[in-house]
Amino acid sequence: MPPPVKCLVGTVTLPYDGADPNPTELCLLIRDGFPTHARLLIKPPAGATWALPTLSPQSAMVGQASRSGAMVIMDLTPVHKGTATVAVPRTSWHLRVAVSSQ
Repeated sequence: MPPPVKCLVGTVTLPYDGADPNPTELCLLIRDGFPTHARLLIKPPAGATWALPTLSPQSAMVGQASRSGAMVIMDLTPVHKGTATVAVPRTSWHLRVAVSSQ
């Protein structure tokens, strides 16, 4: 059984292993006066070069993809309650992200 999903608030940087195509879901919490920003650092398997990750749909959060060496990065800023998926094209890696306003 996967670990329970905890909602994060504030600025967080989270490393992900690209060899695990189905990591535990992520939850970002929107609270008045507490900006939330998540930076996902996705390390491809050894020797692989991955395309930049995508975010779909973009209604719950704004995403910006970049690269640092072999690592691909997705910066997420939640704006509304909802869910989205971060995926790396032409791979099976994906991460479901929820935005909550608990």
